[in-house]
Amino acid sequence: VTSRDHVTGPWLSWMPRIHLAELTQKKVTRLVSNWLDNDTKEVREFFSQVQKVPPLAALVTTPLLGTLIVAVFRKTRTIPQSKVTLYALFVELLCGGWDIVKQVKRDSRFGVQDKMTVLTRLAAQLHVQTTRDCTEEDFKVALDDTLSSFSQDWLSFFNELLEDGLL
Repeated sequence: VTSRDHVTGPWLSWMPRIHLAELTQKKVTRLVSNWLDNDTKEVREFFSQVQKVPPLAALVTTPLLGTLIVAVFRKTRTIPQSKVTLYALFVELLCGGWDIVKQVKRDSRFGVQDKMTVLTRLAAQLHVQTTRDCTEEDFKVALDDTLSSFSQDWLSFFNELLEDGLL
């Protein structure tokens, strides 16, 4: 199962495709109000900040991204000032930040910085290859190029990134 609409082929024709619609403005308002405990002042402040960063205004209509933007605002009382900053926060959360927020203790063997280093290299590789899909071999190359000391345990590293939801 994938959330990538570019993954298609006759071998997947049996699987139903589901498209999640963007939230309407009314639903965005309800989502934000619920997250902010219906505090009118906070809701106004949130939308005021979103209007100052137009690229984020479009992202708020995507259910997951909207929820994450509101969660960041709820915690910091500010929203990221660019898509790049927003996505960096998301990756950090997926690298283990959610565990801290939720007070969950997982057996994470690899640190946030190690994960970011390998993922950055992997992203560069995939960009150069003009592909959106990663193979195990692509991952091994990125790991060898950045943190070769983990090469023997590549599968554990790979599986932890899968569990984090980063691959």
